Amino acid sequence: MLNNDIEKEENIFQKLYRVFLVERRLPISIEHRYQKLLYANRLTKILRDISDGPPIACAKNADTELHMLTCERDLYMAIAACKSFLRYYPDISVVFHGDESLDESMSDLIKSAIPSSRCISYQGAEDIIKPNTDVFQLRQKIAGRFELPPGYEKQRRAWALKVFDFHVLSEAKKIIVMDSDILFVKRPDELIDWIKSEKSSAFYSIPQFPNLKVEPKNFSRIFPNGTPVNSFNGGLYGYKKEDVSSEFLMDVVRKLISEKDYPILGDECFWRAVCSLIPSEPLSFDLYPLITPYYQKNNFMPDLNKAKYIHFICKHRGGLYGKIAKEVFR
Repeated sequence: MLNNDIEKEENIFQKLYRVFLVERRLPISIEHRYQKLLYANRLTKILRDISDGPPIACAKNADTELHMLTCERDLYMAIAACKSFLRYYPDISVVFHGDESLDESMSDLIKSAIPSSRCISYQGAEDIIKPNTDVFQLRQKIAGRFELPPGYEKQRRAWALKVFDFHVLSEAKKIIVMDSDILFVKRPDELIDWIKSEKSSAFYSIPQFPNLKVEPKNFSRIFPNGTPVNSFNGGLYGYKKEDVSSEFLMDVVRKLISEKDYPILGDECFWRAVCSLIPSEPLSFDLYPLITPYYQKNNFMPDLNKAKYIHFICKHRGGLYGKIAKEVFR
């Protein structure tokens, strides 16, 4: 927060002096474009090759479903992520949810790469959920609660799908939710044991440092029966459907939508609240880490030799994502 306040008070010349001569770095926007220019095309080719490689089938009607949201931009990323899990454990059903950009040809590509998977289109999901008036009306309100600047309307609508759609459109006893920008690099024993176990509390991945954006006392005021989860990442989590009824989920969403001072930065804010109210446990950060530009710049990088899964928050920085993807599917 202090750095943001400083930047607001600086004029352009002071900022250039600080960034180039004092901090000896490129401005963030320029560095991002530079990293993308160096590595984006290479990453896309690697992910496309993985997608076009040998298909890996999932199971039909398994007791656990893996749910993923994807779009035109992240299509090959999502397929690679899914394949990286199925290599170790194919006895799971897979459901892809598309945003407005995912067309029928892209759904066909997914089903060709992941035989027996299901694809639910943006319009298809809306048609299915619409008769459930209570859920549908809440679903319509979620997008407006995300703290995003103007111009991010598509992102708002896409993120809103992750709050209700995975749950309402599931047909299994257990649900695992996974982002597209991840890879499993070793056998995820903890997840496989969770799938096979009858007595499983919810699980969730975590960042390296606590990231709760609300005071615990304010959280407890809204959810007096819960213990706020201080560290939560929506890139990977799972739960038993019997622990999260539709009525329970709607109650959580209603409360957070009505609390205008509660920061809703993304869909994971809703699921953090859910995991604060049901039996749940974090995955080890050492085994299931995420990587951010902040970690890379400040020597907070996890030991990737220990990792079983990696969440690449930084898509292109240093070409690490592409390098690891190529090694995983060599």
